[in-house]
Amino acid sequence: MKKGLGEYIISFSSLKPGRYEYEFEVDDTFFEHFEQTEITHGSLAVKLEVQRQPMMLALAFNITGEVELTCDRCGDLYRQPVSGHRRLVVHIGGEERNTSTSSLSCLPRSGAFIPKMKTANRAVIRK
Repeated sequence: MKKGLGEYIISFSSLKPGRYEYEFEVDDTFFEHFEQTEITHGSLAVKLEVQRQPMMLALAFNITGEVELTCDRCGDLYRQPVSGHRRLVVHIGGEERNTSTSSLSCLPRSGAFIPKMKTANRAVIRK
């Protein structure tokens, strides 16, 4: 039975302006929720700093750990150490949309949640 993604979701509408820190572990059960991704197994530690402002969120992800990948040459599986830092600015208000830059997103004011690991997963894949 898959664990839900609930532990990876932040309700930004309930956050008052200020700075918040989150830490959590990501394992294979997280990756099971995403189809068509090259990462299906891994063990990651994620630290997330959220700076909440009235119309904006500034997110800073720090990710360390390792993921299992397939070797391009021989096809064998191997463990790849990963680490990375990713910043994301989220404008609150207007329509939900992605901008031409990968570091800026827009959410409707009525939206209640940010799936924080969805963003972190993309940062790991791009690394």
